Amino acid sequence: MNGKDIIFGLNDVGNDLIERAEYGQFPSGKKANGEKAASGLKLFRKPLAIAASIALMVLLMGCAVLLLHLEDLRIGEETYTDHMRYAEDGSKIPETEKVKQYISIAGADKSKNYRAAQEWMDFKQSYDPDGSLWKSKDGFEKPARYNNYVDAYTQEMLDKIDEICEKYDLKLEGDAVIFQGSVAEMFAQVLGITGITKENADLTTEFGGARVTESGNFNASYRATLQSPEASQEFEFTLIYDYRDKNYFTSAYLTIEDGESVEQWNYTLPDGTNVLIASDKGGDAFILCDREDAFINVTIRNVGWNWDSPADVMSHRDMELIAEALDYTLKPNRVENMSQLQQELEEMYQAGESLEEDPAEVEARRQLHEENEHHESYEALICQIRDNESYFVNHCNVAYEDFWETMEYTLLDISGDGTQELIFGRDGHIHEIWTIRDGLTDRITSSYYEGYLCEGNVYESYVFVDGKPYHFYSRIGTDGLTERLMVVEYDAVQGSWMMDESQDGTGLTPISEERATEIINSYVRIPLEMKSVQEYPMD
Repeated sequence: MNGKDIIFGLNDVGNDLIERAEYGQFPSGKKANGEKAASGLKLFRKPLAIAASIALMVLLMGCAVLLLHLEDLRIGEETYTDHMRYAEDGSKIPETEKVKQYISIAGADKSKNYRAAQEWMDFKQSYDPDGSLWKSKDGFEKPARYNNYVDAYTQEMLDKIDEICEKYDLKLEGDAVIFQGSVAEMFAQVLGITGITKENADLTTEFGGARVTESGNFNASYRATLQSPEASQEFEFTLIYDYRDKNYFTSAYLTIEDGESVEQWNYTLPDGTNVLIASDKGGDAFILCDREDAFINVTIRNVGWNWDSPADVMSHRDMELIAEALDYTLKPNRVENMSQLQQELEEMYQAGESLEEDPAEVEARRQLHEENEHHESYEALICQIRDNESYFVNHCNVAYEDFWETMEYTLLDISGDGTQELIFGRDGHIHEIWTIRDGLTDRITSSYYEGYLCEGNVYESYVFVDGKPYHFYSRIGTDGLTERLMVVEYDAVQGSWMMDESQDGTGLTPISEERATEIINSYVRIPLEMKSVQEYPMD
């Protein structure tokens, strides 16, 4: 899987992913067309009207509970330029100036936790403006009790953290440890929690990894599946559950790249708990719960990415169903002996790496592979996919879903060796190419996205996400094997086209738009006439 073959879910999670999730480096996506959301409360829109409506709601409800809003959590902002992007028709969307919002996950406005987070943000935005201290930080040894403050890298910054803790009567979170997916049971046992969902919830979660501090604060990633009868469809996505005890100082925050695109609304759960749901409809969504003793932030990754059709985008109700399924009453244990825990985890990881896989399991997987993918004819392969679709969806390509009803095929001798290849696809593009090798069917190449056959035995995998075209080219040899040729893509962060001709994918270099167009046009796509797989001649 390359960086563009994005499939929801995760396996073992390392320090880098957990830290990015924890310190606001999972930015929300931005709309490619620049349109603002059509419904919901907008950040910084009509503040007097918003305040009046909140006051009216409180009055009518006859209670003193104040509803949570992003305005109550904003601790900083930064203006940045969103570089030019492309529309799907190839036209250009001009660069625009936007405001990045930094959102507290410690507590709301006027609370001591919010004021502590605000002071730290103000300090960071004025400290080390040219990044020189960051560049020279190697060699700085941070005491273990500050290890969870990954954004502090000088003694002066540690001193500032101590000052904030004393000023607001807060404690340090302490040292941190990483739990990988293989130690899910130990993670639950150490914190004294059984899971993050309510009993009998329509949301299933598979633990991927977590960062845990001595305080019990944790940031955990899960592969989640929503299977509610009320949902618009089944959704599989990455969910990040973040818990912060208000007795401790946290320097973490959320980053929302474009506040103008954000919708936010309060939602009261069946048990009376009120949460704030915020979504930019193009990237992530956040479920925020401000308890008296803790602040809980849940991130739903990529809720607005339009994979196949607008129907695949989560609705407000879908997000509310996820909110209903989560448990906001968790109270994790404090880690009393962090050094011992770190040692135990290290021993478990080392033991896991040294374990040899059960030969019986390896053989079972090999047989499953042989039985499903290797056949003496394309006819037998098509029947196998039709009758065992779930295997091919889970082990080959998710594009095989609804195979018999929607997949199309054609036969073509791609390499010119006299053997016709079997090509599967939909809507004029290719998902998979199979050949006959040593008398048995074998896969050549595949793409969940748009695949095209080009002149010269070249296969192109094309992805267009969030205004960023991506072209991957490989050549199909006479032996049925593929050779990587190059990648041409538009990097919206840099605002530049990039090219990579290396074999390991590490040679990205900037090129002009003219050069990119020249390369793309040099690979001429071959139109294919395809039929439904149901029309394949069966003897």
